[in-house]
Amino acid sequence: MNIRHLGLIGLILPLAGFAQDPAILINHQGLAQQDLSIRGSSYTGAGISLNGLNLKVPYSAHYNAEWPPYGPLASEAQMQSGLDTVNGGLVGTAAFTTQLLQPQVISSLGVGTKERYRATIFGSTENIGGYIDGEKARTIDYDANDLDRLTGGAFVQFVRNDWQVDVLGTRQTKQFGAQGYYGIPADVYAEERTEDGLIFAGATKGELDGSFIRTGIGLREFDSEYRIPSSGFSSDVLSRYGSVMIEGRTIEVQNIALNLRGDLEHDYVSGDIGQHDRTRGSVLILPEARFERFALKAGLNSVFQTDESAEWLPQAGIDFFATDNLTFYASYAETVQQPDYQTLY
Repeated sequence: MNIRHLGLIGLILPLAGFAQDPAILINHQGLAQQDLSIRGSSYTGAGISLNGLNLKVPYSAHYNAEWPPYGPLASEAQMQSGLDTVNGGLVGTAAFTTQLLQPQVISSLGVGTKERYRATIFGSTENIGGYIDGEKARTIDYDANDLDRLTGGAFVQFVRNDWQVDVLGTRQTKQFGAQGYYGIPADVYAEERTEDGLIFAGATKGELDGSFIRTGIGLREFDSEYRIPSSGFSSDVLSRYGSVMIEGRTIEVQNIALNLRGDLEHDYVSGDIGQHDRTRGSVLILPEARFERFALKAGLNSVFQTDESAEWLPQAGIDFFATDNLTFYASYAETVQQPDYQTLY
Protein backbone atom coordinates (compact mmCIF):
# COMPACT_ATOMS: atom_id res chain seq x y z
CA MET A 1 0.00 0.00 0.00
CA ASN A 2 1.26 3.48 -0.86
CA ILE A 3 0.04 6.66 0.78
CA ARG A 4 1.15 10.09 -0.33
CA HIS A 5 -0.06 13.39 1.04
CA LEU A 6 0.57 17.05 0.32
CA GLY A 7 -1.11 19.77 2.32
CA LEU A 8 -1.00 22.57 4.85
CA ILE A 9 0.30 22.06 8.37
CA GLY A 10 -0.56 23.71 11.66
CA LEU A 11 0.86 22.11 14.80
CA ILE A 12 3.85 20.40 13.24
CA LEU A 13 5.30 18.28 16.02
CA PRO A 14 4.74 14.47 16.10
CA LEU A 15 2.38 14.24 19.08
CA ALA A 16 -0.43 12.20 17.52
CA GLY A 17 0.54 9.08 19.46
CA PHE A 18 -0.51 10.76 22.72
CA ALA A 19 -3.72 12.29 21.43
CA GLN A 20 -6.44 9.67 21.87
CA ASP A 21 -6.53 8.96 25.63
CA PRO A 22 -8.12 11.89 27.50
CA ALA A 23 -6.14 11.01 30.67
CA ILE A 24 -2.87 11.72 28.83
CA LEU A 25 -2.25 15.45 28.52
CA ILE A 26 0.42 17.44 26.72
CA ASN A 27 1.20 20.73 28.46
CA HIS A 28 3.03 23.02 26.08
CA GLN A 29 6.04 25.07 27.14
CA GLY A 30 5.73 26.20 23.52
CA LEU A 31 5.28 24.45 20.20
CA ALA A 32 8.80 23.01 20.33
CA GLN A 33 8.78 21.46 23.81
CA GLN A 34 6.03 19.77 25.79
CA ASP A 35 5.56 18.31 29.27
CA LEU A 36 3.69 15.04 29.77
CA SER A 37 0.88 14.79 32.33
CA ILE A 38 -1.15 11.75 33.43
CA ARG A 39 -4.50 12.45 35.08
CA GLY A 40 -3.46 15.98 35.96
CA SER A 41 -0.07 15.06 37.41
CA SER A 42 2.96 17.32 37.28
CA TYR A 43 5.48 16.52 34.56
CA THR A 44 7.62 14.69 37.17
CA GLY A 45 4.82 12.19 37.83
CA ALA A 46 4.40 10.90 34.28
CA GLY A 47 6.54 8.65 32.09
CA ILE A 48 6.48 6.64 28.87
CA SER A 49 7.14 2.98 28.12
CA LEU A 50 7.54 0.73 25.08
CA ASN A 51 6.38 -2.88 25.45
CA GLY A 52 6.59 -2.49 29.22
CA LEU A 53 10.11 -1.03 29.26
CA ASN A 54 10.46 2.46 30.78
CA LEU A 55 12.18 5.08 28.57
CA LYS A 56 13.36 7.82 30.91
CA VAL A 57 15.65 10.79 30.38
CA PRO A 58 17.53 10.86 33.72
CA TYR A 59 18.50 14.55 33.65
CA SER A 60 15.01 16.05 33.42
CA ALA A 61 11.42 14.82 33.38
CA HIS A 62 10.69 17.81 31.09
CA TYR A 63 11.76 15.48 28.26
CA ASN A 64 9.36 12.64 29.10
CA ALA A 65 7.11 13.60 26.17
CA GLU A 66 9.96 13.10 23.68
CA TRP A 67 8.99 10.09 21.56
CA PRO A 68 11.39 9.45 18.64
CA PRO A 69 9.79 6.30 17.05
CA TYR A 70 7.53 7.14 14.10
CA GLY A 71 3.76 6.51 14.36
CA PRO A 72 3.14 3.24 12.44
CA LEU A 73 5.70 1.40 14.59
CA ALA A 74 3.58 1.50 17.75
CA SER A 75 0.02 1.78 18.96
CA GLU A 76 -1.36 5.02 20.30
CA ALA A 77 -0.40 5.52 23.94
CA GLN A 78 -2.61 3.92 26.57
CA MET A 79 -2.79 5.46 30.04
CA GLN A 80 -1.69 3.14 32.85
CA SER A 81 -1.98 3.97 36.53
CA GLY A 82 -2.26 2.22 39.87
CA LEU A 83 -1.38 -1.46 39.73
CA ASP A 84 -0.73 -1.25 35.98
CA THR A 85 2.24 1.08 36.41
CA VAL A 86 3.78 -0.03 39.71
CA ASN A 87 7.30 0.58 38.39
CA GLY A 88 6.51 3.29 35.84
CA GLY A 89 5.65 6.95 36.38
CA LEU A 90 4.75 7.97 39.92
CA VAL A 91 1.20 8.85 38.86
CA GLY A 92 0.94 7.11 35.50
CA THR A 93 2.59 5.98 32.30
CA ALA A 94 1.81 6.55 28.63
CA ALA A 95 2.33 2.98 27.41
CA PHE A 96 3.16 2.21 23.76
CA THR A 97 3.04 -1.27 22.21
CA THR A 98 4.72 -2.25 18.95
CA GLN A 99 2.33 -3.23 16.16
CA LEU A 100 2.67 -6.02 13.62
CA LEU A 101 4.37 -4.66 10.53
CA GLN A 102 2.76 -4.77 7.11
CA PRO A 103 4.09 -3.90 3.67
CA GLN A 104 3.52 -0.19 3.14
CA VAL A 105 5.07 3.04 2.02
CA ILE A 106 3.95 6.34 3.50
CA SER A 107 5.24 9.67 2.24
CA SER A 108 3.99 13.14 3.03
CA LEU A 109 4.92 16.77 2.54
CA GLY A 110 3.40 19.63 4.53
CA VAL A 111 3.70 23.36 3.92
CA GLY A 112 2.50 26.02 6.34
CA THR A 113 2.62 29.74 6.97
CA LYS A 114 5.77 31.55 8.15
CA GLU A 115 8.02 29.14 6.27
CA ARG A 116 6.89 25.95 7.99
CA TYR A 117 7.76 22.67 6.25
CA ARG A 118 7.50 19.01 7.12
CA ALA A 119 8.42 15.90 5.13
CA THR A 120 8.13 12.21 5.99
CA ILE A 121 8.92 8.93 4.30
CA PHE A 122 8.22 5.57 5.94
CA GLY A 123 8.59 2.14 4.38
CA SER A 124 8.29 -1.41 5.68
CA THR A 125 7.89 -5.03 4.70
CA GLU A 126 6.53 -7.65 7.10
CA ASN A 127 9.95 -7.85 8.77
CA ILE A 128 12.08 -4.73 8.23
CA GLY A 129 11.68 -1.04 7.60
CA GLY A 130 12.88 2.48 8.18
CA TYR A 131 11.81 6.10 8.16
CA ILE A 132 12.98 9.71 8.02
CA ASP A 133 10.84 12.55 9.38
CA GLY A 134 11.88 16.20 9.44
CA GLU A 135 10.47 19.64 9.92
CA LYS A 136 11.65 23.22 9.80
CA ALA A 137 9.98 26.49 10.75
CA ARG A 138 11.17 30.08 10.77
CA THR A 139 8.63 31.10 13.45
CA ILE A 140 6.63 28.77 15.71
CA ASP A 141 5.24 30.81 18.64
CA TYR A 142 7.28 33.87 19.66
CA ASP A 143 8.67 35.65 16.61
CA ALA A 144 12.26 34.83 17.64
CA ASN A 145 11.61 31.11 18.09
CA ASP A 146 12.43 28.82 15.18
CA LEU A 147 12.57 25.02 14.88
CA ASP A 148 14.72 22.49 13.06
CA ARG A 149 14.06 18.78 13.74
CA LEU A 150 15.21 15.57 12.04
CA THR A 151 14.28 12.04 13.11
CA GLY A 152 15.27 8.72 11.56
CA GLY A 153 15.19 5.06 12.44
CA ALA A 154 15.33 1.43 11.34
CA PHE A 155 13.58 -1.62 12.73
CA VAL A 156 13.32 -5.41 12.45
CA GLN A 157 10.40 -7.59 13.51
CA PHE A 158 9.73 -11.32 13.23
CA VAL A 159 7.32 -13.86 14.70
CA ARG A 160 8.53 -17.37 15.57
CA ASN A 161 6.82 -20.04 17.69
CA ASP A 162 4.27 -17.55 19.06
CA TRP A 163 7.01 -15.05 20.00
CA GLN A 164 6.98 -11.55 18.52
CA VAL A 165 10.48 -10.06 18.51
CA ASP A 166 11.11 -6.34 17.88
CA VAL A 167 14.43 -4.54 17.44
CA LEU A 168 14.65 -0.84 16.63
CA GLY A 169 17.05 2.06 16.66
CA THR A 170 16.10 5.72 16.39
CA ARG A 171 17.88 9.08 16.42
CA GLN A 172 16.43 12.57 16.71
CA THR A 173 18.09 15.98 16.65
CA LYS A 174 16.13 19.10 17.50
CA GLN A 175 17.19 22.74 17.70
CA PHE A 176 14.77 25.53 18.55
CA GLY A 177 14.27 28.96 20.04
CA ALA A 178 13.05 28.66 23.64
CA GLN A 179 11.95 32.24 24.40
CA GLY A 180 9.18 32.11 27.02
CA TYR A 181 9.84 28.45 27.93
CA TYR A 182 10.53 26.96 31.39
CA GLY A 183 9.23 30.02 33.22
CA ILE A 184 11.83 32.57 32.09
CA PRO A 185 10.51 36.07 31.18
CA ALA A 186 8.78 36.17 27.81
CA ASP A 187 11.04 38.97 26.58
CA VAL A 188 14.27 36.99 27.18
CA TYR A 189 15.52 34.99 24.20
CA ALA A 190 16.82 31.47 24.84
CA GLU A 191 17.69 28.52 22.62
CA GLU A 192 17.93 24.77 23.07
CA ARG A 193 19.44 21.84 21.22
CA THR A 194 18.71 18.17 21.97
CA GLU A 195 19.98 14.89 20.54
CA ASP A 196 18.07 11.75 21.41
CA GLY A 197 19.16 8.19 20.55
CA LEU A 198 17.36 4.95 21.42
CA ILE A 199 18.19 1.27 20.90
CA PHE A 200 15.46 -1.17 21.94
CA ALA A 201 14.91 -4.93 21.73
CA GLY A 202 11.93 -6.82 23.07
CA ALA A 203 10.07 -10.11 22.82
CA THR A 204 6.46 -10.97 23.70
CA LYS A 205 4.58 -14.29 23.86
CA GLY A 206 0.86 -14.52 24.58
CA GLU A 207 -1.94 -11.98 24.96
CA LEU A 208 -1.52 -9.18 27.49
CA ASP A 209 -5.07 -9.64 28.81
CA GLY A 210 -4.38 -13.36 29.46
CA SER A 211 -1.29 -15.41 30.22
CA PHE A 212 1.84 -13.90 28.70
CA ILE A 213 5.54 -13.28 29.07
CA ARG A 214 7.52 -10.36 27.67
CA THR A 215 10.99 -9.00 28.11
CA GLY A 216 12.84 -5.94 26.92
CA ILE A 217 16.19 -4.20 27.01
CA GLY A 218 16.98 -0.63 26.03
CA LEU A 219 19.68 2.01 25.95
CA ARG A 220 18.87 5.69 25.58
CA GLU A 221 21.27 8.63 25.24
CA PHE A 222 19.98 12.19 25.48
CA ASP A 223 22.16 15.30 25.14
CA SER A 224 20.61 18.68 25.96
CA GLU A 225 22.19 22.13 25.62
CA TYR A 226 20.34 25.25 26.79
CA ARG A 227 21.58 28.83 26.37
CA ILE A 228 20.46 32.36 27.27
CA PRO A 229 22.78 34.51 25.11
CA SER A 230 21.99 37.84 26.76
CA SER A 231 23.18 36.65 30.18
CA GLY A 232 25.90 34.28 29.04
CA PHE A 233 24.14 31.37 30.80
CA SER A 234 24.52 27.90 29.32
CA SER A 235 23.85 24.34 30.45
CA ASP A 236 25.02 21.20 28.67
CA VAL A 237 24.13 17.79 30.13
CA LEU A 238 24.49 14.29 28.68
CA SER A 239 22.15 11.57 30.00
CA ARG A 240 22.51 7.81 29.51
CA TYR A 241 19.84 5.35 30.62
CA GLY A 242 19.96 1.57 30.39
CA SER A 243 17.18 -0.78 31.48
CA VAL A 244 16.13 -4.42 31.29
CA MET A 245 12.90 -6.03 32.42
CA ILE A 246 10.90 -9.26 32.31
CA GLU A 247 7.25 -9.61 33.25
CA GLY A 248 4.34 -11.95 32.78
CA ARG A 249 1.18 -13.58 34.02
CA THR A 250 0.83 -17.31 34.60
CA ILE A 251 -2.00 -19.52 33.32
CA GLU A 252 -4.97 -19.57 35.69
CA VAL A 253 -5.23 -22.69 37.84
CA GLN A 254 -8.48 -22.94 39.80
CA ASN A 255 -9.09 -19.22 39.21
CA ILE A 256 -5.66 -18.27 40.58
CA ALA A 257 -2.86 -16.65 38.53
CA LEU A 258 0.40 -14.94 39.39
CA ASN A 259 1.57 -11.58 38.02
CA LEU A 260 5.36 -11.23 38.10
CA ARG A 261 7.79 -8.49 37.10
CA GLY A 262 11.47 -7.79 37.59
CA ASP A 263 13.40 -4.80 36.27
CA LEU A 264 16.79 -3.15 36.60
CA GLU A 265 17.68 0.42 35.58
CA HIS A 266 20.92 2.35 35.60
CA ASP A 267 21.29 6.03 34.72
CA TYR A 268 24.24 8.35 34.30
CA VAL A 269 24.58 12.09 33.72
CA SER A 270 27.60 14.28 33.05
CA GLY A 271 28.15 17.91 32.17
CA ASP A 272 27.65 21.20 33.97
CA ILE A 273 26.04 19.44 36.96
CA GLY A 274 29.03 17.11 37.37
CA GLN A 275 29.04 13.32 36.96
CA HIS A 276 26.46 11.18 38.75
CA ASP A 277 25.05 7.69 38.37
CA ARG A 278 22.62 5.44 40.23
CA THR A 279 20.82 2.11 40.00
CA ARG A 280 17.24 1.09 40.66
CA GLY A 281 15.75 -2.39 40.68
CA SER A 282 12.47 -3.99 41.66
CA VAL A 283 10.69 -7.33 41.94
CA LEU A 284 6.89 -7.50 41.89
CA ILE A 285 4.86 -10.54 43.04
CA LEU A 286 1.11 -10.03 42.66
CA PRO A 287 -1.23 -13.04 43.03
CA GLU A 288 -4.65 -12.70 41.39
CA ALA A 289 -7.96 -14.51 41.95
CA ARG A 290 -10.52 -14.13 39.16
CA PHE A 291 -14.17 -15.16 39.40
CA GLU A 292 -17.27 -14.62 37.29
CA ARG A 293 -18.16 -11.18 38.65
CA PHE A 294 -14.98 -9.91 40.29
CA ALA A 295 -11.22 -10.20 40.51
CA LEU A 296 -8.89 -9.66 43.48
CA LYS A 297 -5.18 -8.81 43.48
CA ALA A 298 -2.81 -8.42 46.43
CA GLY A 299 0.95 -8.59 46.69
CA LEU A 300 4.26 -6.81 47.26
CA ASN A 301 6.71 -4.81 45.20
CA SER A 302 10.28 -4.73 46.52
CA VAL A 303 12.40 -1.76 45.36
CA PHE A 304 16.07 -1.00 45.91
CA GLN A 305 17.80 2.23 44.87
CA THR A 306 21.33 3.58 45.20
CA ASP A 307 21.96 5.08 48.67
CA GLU A 308 18.49 4.05 49.85
CA SER A 309 17.19 1.22 52.02
CA ALA A 310 15.14 -1.48 50.32
CA GLU A 311 11.40 -0.78 50.28
CA TRP A 312 8.61 -3.36 50.56
CA LEU A 313 5.54 -1.76 49.07
CA PRO A 314 2.00 -3.22 49.32
CA GLN A 315 -0.21 -3.51 46.23
CA ALA A 316 -3.91 -4.43 46.19
CA GLY A 317 -6.93 -4.06 43.95
CA ILE A 318 -10.44 -5.28 43.20
CA ASP A 319 -12.45 -5.27 39.94
CA PHE A 320 -16.22 -5.74 39.84
CA PHE A 321 -17.64 -6.69 36.42
CA ALA A 322 -21.12 -5.15 36.52
CA THR A 323 -21.85 -5.93 32.85
CA ASP A 324 -19.86 -6.95 29.79
CA ASN A 325 -19.15 -3.27 29.14
CA LEU A 326 -19.01 -1.81 32.66
CA THR A 327 -16.38 -2.46 35.34
CA PHE A 328 -15.98 -0.81 38.74
CA TYR A 329 -12.54 -0.97 40.28
CA ALA A 330 -10.49 0.25 43.21
CA SER A 331 -6.81 -0.15 43.90
CA TYR A 332 -4.10 0.79 46.37
CA ALA A 333 -0.48 0.96 45.21
CA GLU A 334 2.68 2.40 46.73
CA THR A 335 5.75 3.31 44.71
CA VAL A 336 8.99 5.19 45.27
CA GLN A 337 11.42 6.92 42.92
CA GLN A 338 14.34 9.29 43.27
CA PRO A 339 13.96 12.79 41.74
CA ASP A 340 15.48 13.62 38.36
CA TYR A 341 18.94 15.21 38.38
CA GLN A 342 17.65 18.63 37.37
CA THR A 343 15.61 18.71 40.56
CA LEU A 344 18.57 17.55 42.67
CA TYR A 345 21.22 19.83 41.19
